[in-house]
Amino acid sequence: MSFDGEIKENCAFHIHNESTEKCTECKLAICDLDQHYNMKQERICPICANRYNAKKTLRLFNYGLYAIIIVVSVILLALRFPISYLFIPLLLLMVAPYIFRPYLLKLYFKDLEPQQVVIPLLKYFEISGNIQYYNLFLKNIKAIPEEDLTKHREVIIKHTIPAIAFNFSKLDENWEDELSDALKIEKGEFREYLTKKYKKIIIQTAVHGTQPNISKFMFFIAEETKDDDFLKEYIQEICSDEIAKLSDKELNTIYKDLLEELYLFEEQFYEICDKLKLTEEKEKIQNLVKRFVPPPVPKNQIEALLPPEQLIQKRLTEDEKIEMIDEDKEEQIEEVPFEEEKEE
Repeated sequence: MSFDGEIKENCAFHIHNESTEKCTECKLAICDLDQHYNMKQERICPICANRYNAKKTLRLFNYGLYAIIIVVSVILLALRFPISYLFIPLLLLMVAPYIFRPYLLKLYFKDLEPQQVVIPLLKYFEISGNIQYYNLFLKNIKAIPEEDLTKHREVIIKHTIPAIAFNFSKLDENWEDELSDALKIEKGEFREYLTKKYKKIIIQTAVHGTQPNISKFMFFIAEETKDDDFLKEYIQEICSDEIAKLSDKELNTIYKDLLEELYLFEEQFYEICDKLKLTEEKEKIQNLVKRFVPPPVPKNQIEALLPPEQLIQKRLTEDEKIEMIDEDKEEQIEEVPFEEEKEE
């Protein structure tokens, strides 16, 4: 989930250009300057094109790694080392990909300027939550010439906000200082973007595109800025008729993450409602929490392998079948003719 529905989307690689389509493979926005194609002659972004070119290098790396492991294993056995020493090449097999990863990332971003990779890195961080992408984003944004950064700062911030909101729990305590320093703006100015300029978009995304722990981000921003209106509008959006009118099944499917947030931070939401005198909203939140259906406990090993969404759907299907059986039994009972008791 991002802000693309609310803002004009720019090319992820040429920030000054509006996008004309999306990469067929990773769905990043691209413009007419990105003329790269895959084997099917479909338009792809520069990073996906670099991935194709890096496959040969990666294949050679894997062959070389396997060759080294085989040679080391043979040597250990020839020198009659204990069998437990074979753990050494196995350890190498597990560690090598992590050692090689920074070099692989360089291949992915080959021939791209810092301003061309900051948006893709933010998108990768937003989707995956991998903090390594965020650290690379900070490193690259510091390398952008100040003139270019000033020109494109607005667009970069628009993409930064959802990335940090969805992965707030993974950021360092001093993330605001680091980010403000990288963007070359004051921390207070960045907070203005959050609570004023993009407030409506953030609230809409936090409610209708909820991610785990996004409430912590909302509470943090409101507490740091002392902005009660920010929290008030957030809670009012949660209590909107659009959500309340849904059936229990729709609610637990479409807004399952939101319901889980309300369930986990229930007391904190109630405290905020009391503080802001949102009596009606507090009752609505209580009702939403009551309607929350927690993920069911797996009954067997097969169910333990299912994703929560599939397991919930399985339980709902089972419940529907049970209801149908109960209804059939009731109909059968009604059809049985009444017989008067015979007098002895």
